[in-house]
Amino acid sequence: MHALERDVAARLKVVHDAVAADLDERHDAAAAAPKVREWMFLARLRSEIERRLEALEHALASSEAVDGSRVAQADIGAARRGRR
Repeated sequence: MHALERDVAARLKVVHDAVAADLDERHDAAAAAPKVREWMFLARLRSEIERRLEALEHALASSEAVDGSRVAQADIGAARRGRR
């Protein structure tokens, strides 16, 4: 997923530079138009990838917290059984 994010970010840079060249250097809005659409698509895609990565990282952190809690509870339970 991180590799996809890097690829999309790299493509965004390429498209941005192409749009800038079309508009600023060549003053060709017609040539820039399809690149702007691609740029907008890639920006939305990158945003969605980032959102899903954050959700995945949150889920993993929650899972680790639950697993850590289970280990701590097991240790407490073992300690209690040892005292009886």
